[in-house]
Amino acid sequence: MPTLTRGTPVWVVAARFIVAGELALSALARIGAGPEHTGAWLAYGVLPDAAARSISHALPFAGLALAFLLARGAAVRLCAWAAAAVAAVALAMATHFAISGAEQDLWLAGVRLTTGGAGDALLIAGYAALLSGCLIVALRPSPAVPAAAQAGPDGPRGDRSGRPAWATLAGAALLGMVVQPAAHAHFAARPPGTAPGGGVRIGPDGAGPLVEVYTDYQSPQSRRFEAAAGRNLRAMAAQGRIRLRLVDLALNGGASAEAALAASCALKTGGPPAYLAARDALLAAELRNTDPAGARTAITAAVSPPRGWSACVRRRGYLPAVEDATRRAFRSGVRDVPAVRVNGTRSRAMTWATLRAEIAAARP
Repeated sequence: MPTLTRGTPVWVVAARFIVAGELALSALARIGAGPEHTGAWLAYGVLPDAAARSISHALPFAGLALAFLLARGAAVRLCAWAAAAVAAVALAMATHFAISGAEQDLWLAGVRLTTGGAGDALLIAGYAALLSGCLIVALRPSPAVPAAAQAGPDGPRGDRSGRPAWATLAGAALLGMVVQPAAHAHFAARPPGTAPGGGVRIGPDGAGPLVEVYTDYQSPQSRRFEAAAGRNLRAMAAQGRIRLRLVDLALNGGASAEAALAASCALKTGGPPAYLAARDALLAAELRNTDPAGARTAITAAVSPPRGWSACVRRRGYLPAVEDATRRAFRSGVRDVPAVRVNGTRSRAMTWATLRAEIAAARP
């Protein structure tokens, strides 16, 4: 049988590098996905939210460390058993979601796949192959090592370097728990159709003045403003007379955040028409913090949500964007809603007629 250094079979070394490559690709994909990866862990519903967030932050960096150690040949058995445990859990999750038909996100070789569809067989086969590769490396025959090599303080590389390997993995996990939340805050994922500074673009980008409307779906005042001026502003935006931005905030607690998240997912899965339908349904409902599912109930009762909307809400990937928009608005002086800005200047109009006159007087 062909062997490499210290009598390790070629097929074992090949398996080690394949496993390392998969771990690295998936870890980088998870880091790139950012809040959506955290949202997937929250959607699994198997752990408390705080624990799910911590694991989602730590796991990609620990995966990169595992890949590095395996590729380098350090603490091979330890790392292979750790990778096997991760692969076994992923295989069990993929199988469970396939049987239940649930839509959940899992990562395989850097590709994010959604269960509950045609990707089930690929996910199960891929994780089974990954688990097999990990076991091949972990259960490899121990090569014959000369006595001189065993006399060193650390012994042969790969089998007696467990303590440095554990330190590397723990350090990488802690690094992820520090870096990832900060990155999420600065690079919060936003659905397509969102303006760079936040807010949903409505209508074509014409040459008219910029009108920004800040809304909290739990606010009765926002509901009354929408009834008086909302459709008029949308009509002006559709005609290209203004550039309309609708900014959803979460100033009033959990129900506000859930509603803004549900509206963001409607934008993601159905575009501006679905977003506006969800917006109308949410403003018509009387949301309460005691009913976390109230936003979803309001939308499903009033409209037919686009395909993928429920999975998007469960993933909660756009929640950091809602929180970021709320922080930005608060820092810029928005303390209550509804708030309207025309070309960046806060409007004090109390009626639609007054607001329309301010818009007409504003420069494009």
